[in-house]
Amino acid sequence: MNPYKILGIPPTASKDEIENAYERIVDTYQIDNANSDDYYLMEDKISEANEAYNTLINDLKYKEIRNLIENEQFISAETELNLISDKNNAEWNYLKGFVMLKKGWVQSGVNHLKTAAELNPTNPEYRETMTILSRKINTIKQNYARAAAAANMKANQNNMNMCGGNGGAPNGMCNDMGNIGNMMGGNANPMNNPAGAAVPNGGMGQNPTGGNGMN
Repeated sequence: MNPYKILGIPPTASKDEIENAYERIVDTYQIDNANSDDYYLMEDKISEANEAYNTLINDLKYKEIRNLIENEQFISAETELNLISDKNNAEWNYLKGFVMLKKGWVQSGVNHLKTAAELNPTNPEYRETMTILSRKINTIKQNYARAAAAANMKANQNNMNMCGGNGGAPNGMCNDMGNIGNMMGGNANPMNNPAGAAVPNGGMGQNPTGGNGMN
C-alpha cells in the first residue's frame, strides 16, 4: 500500500495536507448516501483512506519521538509513545525499547527491541541493533547490577552516578551504551526517515541511547 498514492498527495506533504486530503476522500465517499450497488466500493475506499491516513500521521509522530530521544528528552518521548494506541507497530516497539534502556529497564528494553525486529525482520536498523545487543547485553546487565549495588551502599552520597556506580567509571554502563550507540549507526540516519529508513551518516542510529550514552 502506498499511502501517499491513496490520498493523492506527494511524499513531501505536511500534516495539514495529509488531513485535508483525507477529509476530501471521506467527503467524496459518503457511505450513508451510497446505494446498494456502490456501498461496498465506497466502504473499501474509506477503509483504504483510514489506513493511509493513520500510517502517515503515525510516521510523523515517530519522527517527532525520534527527535525527542536524540535530544535526550526521554520522559517526553515515553509520554508520546504511550499516547499511540497501536502497540504492535514495529517502530513503536523500537523506540520504546530505547526509552526503556535509558531508564535502566534492560529486560523490558531488549524485549521491545526484539519485538520490533520480529515485526519487521527486513529492517536493517532493527537487525543491526539486535546484533549489537546480543554481543553487549551481558556486560550491560552486569554494569546495571554493580551500579545498583553501589547506589545502595552509598545512598547518602549526593554525587552517586548510576552510569558507573562510581561517578561514571570508564568501563561502566555509560561507556557500554555509548559504544552500542556508535556501533549501531554505521551509515544509517533513521532519525529523519519513517520506520527506520536508512540514509547516510548521523542520527539515532549512531547513538540511539542519546548523547554519549546512558548519562
